[in-house]
This record gives sequence, C-alpha cells and structure tokens, in this order.
Amino acid sequence: MRYTFLVLAIIFSSGCALKQIKYTEPVAGKIATITFQNNSMKNLGIAFYASSTDCKERKSTDVILPGTEAVYKVAADGELTFQYYLTDMGASSAERQYCLMNLRFSPENGKTYTFETAEDFFSCKWKLHDTSDPKSPVPVNLKALPWKAGWDENSAFCKG
Repeated sequence: MRYTFLVLAIIFSSGCALKQIKYTEPVAGKIATITFQNNSMKNLGIAFYASSTDCKERKSTDVILPGTEAVYKVAADGELTFQYYLTDMGASSAERQYCLMNLRFSPENGKTYTFETAEDFFSCKWKLHDTSDPKSPVPVNLKALPWKAGWDENSAFCKG
C-alpha cells in the first residue's frame, strides 16, 4: 500500500498525471510557421505554452515519429516558449523521456522556421533555422530554459 502511494506521488509530481491539452493553431493575427523535423530514433513530443514567460498552460501536439516531420502555425506577436522531448518508441508520456527542455525565441510574422532534433548516446541536439528563403537558411538562437515539474497542464514548467 505504501508503494502505491509513492508511485502516485511520483506521477502527480511529474505533471503527467492529467490528460494533456491539445494544441490548436492560431487562425488570425500575426502568424509564423514551424516545421519540426524528427531526425532521431525516438518519438518527438512538442508542447507550446500559452504563457511564454512562466511556461504555463501547456498544450501538446501529436507525437512526431522518427524520420518524419510536422508543421504548426504559431502566434508571432512576441516570444514563444515550447517544450520538446524524446521518448522511446511506443512510450506514453508517463514513461521515460529524454532531452526534456523548454526552448524560447521570438518568431516573426510571416516567417517560416525549421526545428531539427537528433540524439546520440549521451546528448541531445537541436537547431532552429529561419527557412523563409529555402536557398539560404539563417540560424536562429534558441534560449534553453530549465524544466521543472508541475501539478497539471496549467502549472509553471520553467524556472524563468
């Protein structure tokens, strides 16, 4: 019985106990487009935060399988913070996650970006490019923010 309590405490403290909220793309206003390319051997998870400053109101996209990509429209009216992580193939969000990180940048209206992720034995690699002109992509700096566990999808998931 005491082990059941311990397991439940770990699940709830990880922020994974409640159902994830689905991301919906903006349909009006200033909009940019991001293509997420999964060049790893693991599933890629992406979640956007409605509140970029404190990483609150996390909204998840569908899992991006290895060797595939997904395109999402995002608001381009200030900074954008999103979470990215890799999981073992077939793993649920409550199972082992790798490369769990919050990343922040300021997308520009009408621009197209490409986010690429890869991993090897002990490191996670990501890069973002402005690919509005596909012939000459421009690197974009991403600010990495430490991740912290929350109680539910409305919790704050970054340390600042």
